[in-house]
Amino acid sequence: HILPLPELTPEGDRVNIISFRDSDPTKLSCEHYCMMLLMGLQIRLKEDYNLSEIYIIDYTKFSLGHVCKYSFPTLKKMEICSMQGFKLRIKAVLLFEIPAVVEFLLTWCKSIFKSKIMSRFHYLHGDLNKLHKQVPKRILPEEYGGEAGKHEVLSGAWIQKLESYNQWFSEHEKLKSDESKRHGGKFNTGDLFGFEGAFRKLELD
Repeated sequence: HILPLPELTPEGDRVNIISFRDSDPTKLSCEHYCMMLLMGLQIRLKEDYNLSEIYIIDYTKFSLGHVCKYSFPTLKKMEICSMQGFKLRIKAVLLFEIPAVVEFLLTWCKSIFKSKIMSRFHYLHGDLNKLHKQVPKRILPEEYGGEAGKHEVLSGAWIQKLESYNQWFSEHEKLKSDESKRHGGKFNTGDLFGFEGAFRKLELD
């Protein structure tokens, strides 16, 4: 689930809940996850107005097998698209019911995300009191001790919003850039993302 909650915080922050729908890791696609997140950002770019973002990542149904489904180059591209393309201002990332293995893996993420972003990660370990200090109860679903209704109902409304943009997404999927008209030479994704060609200058003694 990727769910932007309907109400803003008093400070004007949009709260987003990211949770695993199934404990079976074979049903997770990192690319599809990133696509769904970007589709939501495109809709919000047209309709939404907020000052910054708060992400609640719920690991309740997370399993060790999910780790293998994530691609670091894909996550890096996602970070660049969201932070530089959509100019997201992340206020906090609240990690709920986080397992020890994810805490360990977050040390690797320091090479992907900027240190300023990593400093905004907070471990809640299932503590609802800590969550309510960050996000008011009236904004949160009932499953998180909130007053905004069932998570399933809120998620269903957001899915309907995504589906209402089906034709718009289909039309924009056909758009491509004409690289022959780009000034300053051919676009090299390796220069931007830092993964392609990373070993071309490798020297062995």
